Amino acid sequence: MKIVIPDDYQDTIHKLDAFKLLSGHEVTRYREPARDLDELVARLHPAACVVEIRERIDFSRALIERLPNLKLIALVGSRSRAIDYEAAREHQVLVSRGDSGSPEAPAELAVALMLAARRNVVIEAPRMQRGEWPATLSHRLRGGTLGIFGLGHIGKMVAEAGRGPGMKVLVWGREHSLAAARAAGYEAAGSKEELFERSDVLQLLVRLTPETIGIVTLTDLSRMKPTALFVNVARAKLIEPGALVAALERGRPGFAAVDVYDEEPVIGGNHPLLRMPNVLCTPHLGWAEWETFELYFRECFEQIVNYGEGRPLRLAN
Repeated sequence: MKIVIPDDYQDTIHKLDAFKLLSGHEVTRYREPARDLDELVARLHPAACVVEIRERIDFSRALIERLPNLKLIALVGSRSRAIDYEAAREHQVLVSRGDSGSPEAPAELAVALMLAARRNVVIEAPRMQRGEWPATLSHRLRGGTLGIFGLGHIGKMVAEAGRGPGMKVLVWGREHSLAAARAAGYEAAGSKEELFERSDVLQLLVRLTPETIGIVTLTDLSRMKPTALFVNVARAKLIEPGALVAALERGRPGFAAVDVYDEEPVIGGNHPLLRMPNVLCTPHLGWAEWETFELYFRECFEQIVNYGEGRPLRLAN
């Protein structure tokens, strides 16, 4: 079977143990994103199966209609909002999915960004490499308020990590988040406004759904302290378009650490957040570690093997 794996940014899929599951198949990988739809069609056209790494490819109706050989879209992960499922059904394209979650990796990155940004690690380390003297003062975590917007699996790990160095944890979200906060001994905020006003570090850890798109507004961000740090390792679309840049330009919050963007990948440094010295940006590293890749890609490739052998699939459509 001809299999195409587009957008292997780390150029590492072939190095996974799970990749051995595809031995005997004709596999083509691409590291760089296609420049336009025509180039993407040319790359994917021969494939009976395309591996969709998270939501890196937009499987629109326009794309699916131009892929007559396509029989299976194999998701890396359990869901994708970048597929026109109706078009896939009409063209008899199956969409398989994974079944596991891995909250550890994004939780660790959320904590790492909080520590690095709060203590000016990324500002001062390059200065030392250039032979310059340290020139900033940072903010400690101990005694500060760690705001958790969404106390799910990732939120619980981040909250526990914040409590370790002595932060006070304040939680807001849906009722199950507030109930979980009380059960864990954390303070539940009385409102979203209170969460943004009181937090010294605010971690946005809400799942993206149609209901949560744009749930964080410019008004919310403008309630934060000038010394506060806003961290987002969840999804960029949780924030009202342009709101984070505008809020940072106004000085509330004073700092941000971001791992996710409206349009990915960010190529050539072309993003306003990258031009702000008070923002720490990473290129969607939340899930990019070996154990998570092995887990997610093994589940994906097992579905491909099942398809090739005529066994039942775990279908998203």
